[in-house]
Amino acid sequence: MADSWQPFQVWWDEEEREKPKGDFPLFASNVMVGARAVEALEMSLQGNGELLPLLTEGSEIYLYNVTRVVDALNMEKSSGETFPSGRYMHISKHVFVKERLEGVEIFKLPQLYIGKKIYVTDSFMKRIEVAGLTGLIGEEVWSSDVGPKWQRMMPYS
Repeated sequence: MADSWQPFQVWWDEEEREKPKGDFPLFASNVMVGARAVEALEMSLQGNGELLPLLTEGSEIYLYNVTRVVDALNMEKSSGETFPSGRYMHISKHVFVKERLEGVEIFKLPQLYIGKKIYVTDSFMKRIEVAGLTGLIGEEVWSSDVGPKWQRMMPYS
């Protein structure tokens, strides 16, 4: 997507303009990343996706496009609502194949029909916390007996 990306103008509603935006402002359920977050997490972000610049007044903000897609979902042990095609609308119980996630920090699942769900390790969420970044919450969705806990990353406003 980065090869054909054309930055576009984004702005805040008049009522929201004076409120703090956080380091991960919400934009139509996509993750936007501010300059402080890019500085603190650049290696992880660049290694797993694309930072696509947006045009804004007074701040440097990127749309984050996760490009790492990992077929790590154990379909037999996971559950949720599916389409007739078998792809998930929503996953209520996540079970991952641990070996497929070795060395992976941020990813999406090919089994989700709408690929806006981003999965991250608990250590990635901890780095967000240590850096004092705001604007994201994590919801733990799976933990192996040994190894990282996986969380679904969600922006909040």
